[in-house]
Amino acid sequence: MVTPTADRLAVARQHFADAIDNLDAQAATETIGQALRDGLDPVDLIEDVIAPSQRLVGERWERGDWTVAQQHAATGLATAAVCALDAAMPAADRGLVVLACAEREWHALPLQLIGATLRAGGWQVDLLGSAVTAGRLSCTLHELGPDVVAVSSSVLGSLPNARRCVEASTTAGIPIVVGGPAFGTSAHRARAIGATAWAPTARALPDVLATLPAVVRPVPALPRAVVTEQAGLDAQHAALVTRLAARWRLTAGVRPDATQPDTVADLAVDVVRQYLHAVHAAVLLGDPSVISDIHRWALSVFGARGVADAPATMAELRALVAEALAEYPLASKALGPVGQP
Repeated sequence: MVTPTADRLAVARQHFADAIDNLDAQAATETIGQALRDGLDPVDLIEDVIAPSQRLVGERWERGDWTVAQQHAATGLATAAVCALDAAMPAADRGLVVLACAEREWHALPLQLIGATLRAGGWQVDLLGSAVTAGRLSCTLHELGPDVVAVSSSVLGSLPNARRCVEASTTAGIPIVVGGPAFGTSAHRARAIGATAWAPTARALPDVLATLPAVVRPVPALPRAVVTEQAGLDAQHAALVTRLAARWRLTAGVRPDATQPDTVADLAVDVVRQYLHAVHAAVLLGDPSVISDIHRWALSVFGARGVADAPATMAELRALVAEALAEYPLASKALGPVGQP
């Protein structure tokens, strides 16, 4: 049975999607304002109106229908819409949550949506923003003494840095919750980096917070072999990107052209970076599925852009990465035999 609330949410979702389509900032903000005046819950607006619009924006970029510039403009509209929710938030009467994106994670909007969800539940929130280093987080924890830390990671390359955030938080005795697309659809990856808990959605986060202990023990140290390979992959990342880009068919001999953004060659260089980050994450987690994730993503974006024989092209990249990382036994194990998808 469709309820009046569901009807109003559906109308707001369509109006907001139309505003995003037209990149109309005023219409986007007015849609959220009107929905609040109609009595709709701020968390419903976050989860059922604003968040779906951003998923659609990401899908449009992935299909090649939108440029990066359009994607960023739409994100700006959504950010302004989140700010419009502030007037509807109750006074804070619960504990303090520090929110951060792990280093290498620049998608700050999901963090803002999480912050708004928590404020709607009466939590105090300190939003550190995107690409937060473990050192900066540690300083903030000592300064503010929050009850909980929450870290968001959308890209696989941020997972090793999310682990460093776990180390900083648990060393201070503070529980840490992680979430975002990089953690997949179960708690497995969150457990692998030692997080106290995993939240599948922003809406689920308040319930997760209610289950946390007041104090936690420091997370156990990683195995020496993992630490050693991570350090090497970090140190050689830029050189490896250059080496692989010089040999891969999509990037070899192609010079960047700032006047022609969003080209397949530009995307291909980013795929090289993301592939190496996925290998790094696989070493950390002991889980090669993250490499398969990035492989499927690259096939999707290349296929949408008409890259000829995308599977063979990605198989070539995998072989080049395996050759370049032959001296790294854990990375080689995660990559598996050459020819494996």
